[in-house]
Amino acid sequence: MINDRRNTARISCVTRHVARRAGCVRAGRTALACTLVVAVLFAFGQRRPAVAQSYSDSARTVTEAALKAAYLYNFARYFTWPKKTFEDPKTPFVIGVFGDRPLGTALDKVAKKRTAKGRKIVIQRFKSWKDYKPCQILFLPRTVTNEVHSQAIARTRTSPLLLVTETPGSAVRGAPVNFYLDVDGTIGFEINVDATSERKLAADARLLKLAKIVRAPPRPKPEE
Repeated sequence: MINDRRNTARISCVTRHVARRAGCVRAGRTALACTLVVAVLFAFGQRRPAVAQSYSDSARTVTEAALKAAYLYNFARYFTWPKKTFEDPKTPFVIGVFGDRPLGTALDKVAKKRTAKGRKIVIQRFKSWKDYKPCQILFLPRTVTNEVHSQAIARTRTSPLLLVTETPGSAVRGAPVNFYLDVDGTIGFEINVDATSERKLAADARLLKLAKIVRAPPRPKPEE
């Protein structure tokens, strides 16, 4: 269950912690989380996340969607793609989403008011792999089938694509980034540094400090 009080603290603490570097690890992670999401949530006109009681509660869904949309936007800012990813300076930054609007309109609001690396943000939605078109970030919600989930990791393994999931164990299986529910009830994320490296993507050190770092299990050696 998402702890709305702690999520609210992540947002409201920005002015108090943004310049502070000392303190415990948890405080440092919370401060950095604030700097990553506060501007986007303000752009939504959402001064504080709405308090709600369960995943089925619509207010809670809006809060979770806004937080994850804010993180996706900041992944676009704090990850680096290969230079050849974009054809020219006017090529948009594309964030793809599988499924029927799993984040509601939150990403659309980001795209209207923000840019990523000086580029216009375009949101594309795909119902299946038949609809898929190349993008820079692909969000795979927990509602997709296991088959689609496995295909996404396999198909993008060597592409300069930041695959972002929200399924337990996804990062260990090869997803570059995976959202999870932290022990204190807040939304955290894992980064599989081996998976990002394989895709020739680089995460900013500040982002790595906020993430839970995951390493890919060693691949079996070929038989001689």
